[in-house]
Amino acid sequence: MSTPFDEESAQMLVDIGMQGFKVASCDITNIPFLTYLAKFDLPILLSTGASNINEIREAIVAIESSGSGAVGVMQCTLCYPTDAKDANLRAISTLKMEFPDKLIGFSDHTLGTIVPSASVLLGVTYIEKHYTFDKTLPDSADHWLSLDEGELRELVENLRILELAMGSEIKEKKDCEDATFKFARRSLVAKKSIKKGDVITKDDLTAKRPGTGLAPVFQDRFIGRKANVDIASDSLLELDWID
Repeated sequence: MSTPFDEESAQMLVDIGMQGFKVASCDITNIPFLTYLAKFDLPILLSTGASNINEIREAIVAIESSGSGAVGVMQCTLCYPTDAKDANLRAISTLKMEFPDKLIGFSDHTLGTIVPSASVLLGVTYIEKHYTFDKTLPDSADHWLSLDEGELRELVENLRILELAMGSEIKEKKDCEDATFKFARRSLVAKKSIKKGDVITKDDLTAKRPGTGLAPVFQDRFIGRKANVDIASDSLLELDWID
């Protein structure tokens, strides 16, 4: 994949076997050029720096009306470098909502790996990041703000960790919580000794660890009921101990 800036360059890329185009933010309103690219029926990743939703929508319509290649949309801020406050990662959620059938990505110009790593938490499926083998190359527009080998490795490692950390949308107990679920929760316990036949009051009850007995929510089942056995202090209460 590469970024052409004119029709001649696009044709050259296709001639040498390029499998897709990345369109720079500066060409998002260049509808004739987008139409030309679309006719190759190759995937197009559309960078959206300095644009609005209507411009993005018009670009997608132009591409899809002229070709059959897949279209991806990338959140981007057209500043070199981009301050974290201008990265506007929440726009990723907007792009996902506005274009639910498109693969949403992030074209990042911030320094370092924190911001692009965080973009995965909002659901991007690909990230574009400038890369260099030498940040000190002279007369360079962007090598100094690019990732080097070590930083690229760091970014990928961060992404793999965050992908795992995302989990699922289901809120439930995880297997790793089995032990703490059992021992960190509280059970309904006799606060003091209770004689058989005594009417149980709130002052007779408390909640203590471990959570291997009845949950404290059962407290109201005991209050006002008679004990049908002698109950020792600190005993985990059982429902069949009351009439």
